[in-house]
Amino acid sequence: MIVSVVIIVLSTLMFAYWFRYTCILILSTKTSTDYSGRVAESNHLGFAAVQNRLNSSSGDDLNILKNSLDRDYRLVSCLLRQAASVDVNGVSLEQAMLRLDFWMMRTWFSVSHRFSEKAAKNALAEMSQIVHHFANNFGEHLVRQGNA
Repeated sequence: MIVSVVIIVLSTLMFAYWFRYTCILILSTKTSTDYSGRVAESNHLGFAAVQNRLNSSSGDDLNILKNSLDRDYRLVSCLLRQAASVDVNGVSLEQAMLRLDFWMMRTWFSVSHRFSEKAAKNALAEMSQIVHHFANNFGEHLVRQGNA
């Protein structure tokens, strides 16, 4: 019985480590052309401003930044869903993992901003990277379709 519990706990920890490492690896990958700026400008997204303000923001401003990222995430997710309904490939495993990671970082922000400003800022930074990645994916989709 104890061996089974140890195996389950270790397997869960290894899976969590793999998941986090994979998400960070996905977010660190750069494309040859970054379309996120054009998508942000045309859809009034604020993730770039959030990334710039994170270094200078105090703990009081973090909720405002989180709300901005939530809005951007909803908008970019909607755009990607519409693109996936037209695209043959649909939603990729990469996008599904990053959606789950965004939710986890959002939850971590809600918990951590009460006791650690640094942890909350790190969560917001990763959330903004995810929105940036999704905006770039949408821009790439537009270019493939010949709409940009």
